[in-house]
Amino acid sequence: MLLELRLQQWIEEGLKRYKSQPILSQLVFSDSSHLGYPDGLGDGVLSDSTKRWLPDEHAGGQVWYSGVTFPILSNTTDGVLTITGDPSLLTDADRFGFRIIPPTAIRLMDLLATKPLPVVLTKYAPDPTEMPCFTVSLQSDQQRLEDTFIGEEIEQRVDNTTGLEYRMNLQYLQASYLISIWSANRLETLWLYAWLTNWFHSPWSQELFAAWGMDHVLMGGMDRDPAVEYMPERVYVRHFLLEARRAERSFDVPQLEEITDWNVFVLMQYAPFFTPLFMT
Repeated sequence: MLLELRLQQWIEEGLKRYKSQPILSQLVFSDSSHLGYPDGLGDGVLSDSTKRWLPDEHAGGQVWYSGVTFPILSNTTDGVLTITGDPSLLTDADRFGFRIIPPTAIRLMDLLATKPLPVVLTKYAPDPTEMPCFTVSLQSDQQRLEDTFIGEEIEQRVDNTTGLEYRMNLQYLQASYLISIWSANRLETLWLYAWLTNWFHSPWSQELFAAWGMDHVLMGGMDRDPAVEYMPERVYVRHFLLEARRAERSFDVPQLEEITDWNVFVLMQYAPFFTPLFMT
């Protein structure tokens, strides 16, 4: 299985999904502090006294309440949002509460909506020339030492459609792939890394990995790259390491001898003749 190309298609599909469904981009940076039920509504004010925020951490974002989004101008540390509009004119009959759309989510949506989607490349050249972009490269690919011994998993099989006999050998490989995010804008690199982490943990992605025959799927990240300082242009990069165990199947068709003639040999010593006795 050529996993590099599949990972490239997986990233491209994720970018398309998040671009076509902005709600997914809104949820990339969402956490429990962004959800709640207001205990105070008024012209230009929405408050929830149970919240604790950094001063103005939501400024530039939006708050969704009863089907309407309101721009956030500022916020206090004790859960008061200063907004544009009057949410008290609305009724939250279904008790959905409010949801804050952070400024970073809005910038990610703008990035996906207003610019061409980042290029995704299977990396062969040392450094990319188009940015922002993702590159996929193989870090390591090796057989797991604790798995089966040589020949232990060789099986004889028959193709049900053609009747062809073949032998199959199944081995598990431990694979590590490095997905790098390159951009001339430091914040773009951070947003796209957060998006990729979110896309990796999505139920759709996890089900897809399982369908590919992958298990023990893990991820890790880092942003130190020794090559960046030697590039002529100012570039920021963050790395996403994807590790997984995947099954590799190899097949062999035995050399069959063609039947060209039939010969019948009678071995008399193995076919004794006798005369049955019948009573009259």
